[in-house]
Amino acid sequence: MINEQLITDEGSCQLIIGEFITSNNKKMALKKITKHRNNNKKMNVKNKK
Repeated sequence: MINEQLITDEGSCQLIIGEFITSNNKKMALKKITKHRNNNKKMNVKNKK
């Protein structure tokens, strides 16, 4: 949830930082998911042999 505190400069900075953090968290989550999928593929290859 984003706090909309645009009344002061400090508030707008907080809003921007909040947006930045949420977008970074999404990117990190996606990286973890793709890493996990790649590990599963490797496991499947090992199991087939």
